[in-house]
Amino acid sequence: MWYTGFCRARAGRLAIFYGNKMGGGKDIGVLSNPSQDALARVIRYNTVVLALCMALGWSVVQLVMGSSAVTLSHLTGSTAWGGLAPGVFLLSWAIASLFMGRLMDARGRAVGLRAGFAIGVVGTALVYGGVTLESVLAFLSGLTLVGICCGTVNLARAGGADMYPRERRARGISFVLLGAAVGAIISPIVFAPLLAGVHGGTGGAPWLVVEALLVGGLVITYGIRIDPVQISKQLNVDRSGTADDGALARPLRRLIRLPTVPGILFAAVVAQGVMTSLMSIIGVIMIESGHDLAAVSLSMSVHFVGMFGLVLVAGQVVDWLGRQRSIVLGLLILAFGVLALVASPGLEAVLPGMLLIGVGWNVSFVGSTTMLSDATRPVERARLLGFSDFASASMAALGAVLAGVLLGLAGLIPLVMVGSVLVLLPMAVMLSARPNVPQP
Repeated sequence: MWYTGFCRARAGRLAIFYGNKMGGGKDIGVLSNPSQDALARVIRYNTVVLALCMALGWSVVQLVMGSSAVTLSHLTGSTAWGGLAPGVFLLSWAIASLFMGRLMDARGRAVGLRAGFAIGVVGTALVYGGVTLESVLAFLSGLTLVGICCGTVNLARAGGADMYPRERRARGISFVLLGAAVGAIISPIVFAPLLAGVHGGTGGAPWLVVEALLVGGLVITYGIRIDPVQISKQLNVDRSGTADDGALARPLRRLIRLPTVPGILFAAVVAQGVMTSLMSIIGVIMIESGHDLAAVSLSMSVHFVGMFGLVLVAGQVVDWLGRQRSIVLGLLILAFGVLALVASPGLEAVLPGMLLIGVGWNVSFVGSTTMLSDATRPVERARLLGFSDFASASMAALGAVLAGVLLGLAGLIPLVMVGSVLVLLPMAVMLSARPNVPQP
């Protein structure tokens, strides 16, 4: 692999580091032999584990975003309340991102992921009770905890940024995000048979499956024996040659004020808000047009394939084309996808539109994640990514609620027009920004 030399040169030093930290064991025996490219194997192994976490987490996201608005509309008897369900889910995602990012920087990526999956297991039980007993309070309370879980799991991409050098960082992030593409494939296979012919609430069966998936995710996190942030702290050294450590971490308020960070955050927030708003309300649009939840699940699958199916290509594009230009390209594709939805409520327009929205968000998301990772040290990376997720998910939560209201009051065309205009604003900011990235 391309990082074999990189890993061989540093594996011995990592062995000494973990010998001091862990006091021996089979992991140390492997790492102490640089000729076997031990560190390369650790990075590949961790990447697979993090990708599996993303796969399980995003398979749940797809179900929630495709059916929660429809389910709440069924429970309350009002379409206008439908957007509240994804709004609650996304708001809890936002808050979790902010606090779990700090936890992951302080305690490691694995500890944060375990906490997230455990919370999700509890939340899924509440959602199951809500849909089977037709309790709005239990349903929304459970969605809150599931949102915390999914927001935490989404920060697994910080581990990809930790373990790969700057010039290959976008591809390292994309390797982890590839797991979300797997989740997009898993979700319709698992849930579509349970949703076929259903036009109202999901019922309890899909949530029993979600429970099993999240328990599996919790178990998988124990496969991370050497935390990515520990690898990164040892391998990433500052210009003086000293190892990066927690004492060098800058406060979040300083990170947000770094020269290029506000523009990146603006682009990430708008892209996430527009994409998620339409993703959360498309189920209601399709149900009102005569489709069933199986068709909604298909549209969400196409959308999620767009979001993550080409993520490896997106990583190469970002590393080759450049961070800022990639974000602009992604926003442009996103705008075209939004406009495509006005053509027809049928699958012939909805599927291509949702695919383009996913692809556009994918490119801009990888680009913005990479730029924010470039601007940070390992011990502060997750907190800045967490703040970006917090701001993005907060906007998405607000957008999901407002999209439902705007759809009910004015219809699809005004909703699409507002979304496409919003996407143009960060494009202008990124085009006018200087192409430099602050060094950590």
